[in-house]
Amino acid sequence: MTYRVQKTTENINWTRVADLLAHFGLSEFDAETQQKVFEQSYAVVFIFDKEQVVGFGRAISDGICQAALYNIALDEKYHGKGLGKEIINQLIMQVKQCNIILYTHPCII
Repeated sequence: MTYRVQKTTENINWTRVADLLAHFGLSEFDAETQQKVFEQSYAVVFIFDKEQVVGFGRAISDGICQAALYNIALDEKYHGKGLGKEIINQLIMQVKQCNIILYTHPCII
């Protein structure tokens, strides 16, 4: 199966983004707010299966020496295919000159 990587916020289904983030307990912001959050980020990555967003992540950074990766989420149907790793690798490539922090949300089990 072929997946498409996109590094812009063009033509994104923001409701899908908000739903995935809420599903994993990463954010309760609505679609409009998620759009603003991602558009204001230094770097973004979206993974598509055909026309559907199945995963994404973003980086905030000064672009010089510090960056943090946030909101990395991948639809559970796509786990185990290396796509989460691809999201992280794509973000790292965009901020490779920086010290990078990966922010993870505590998981309640």
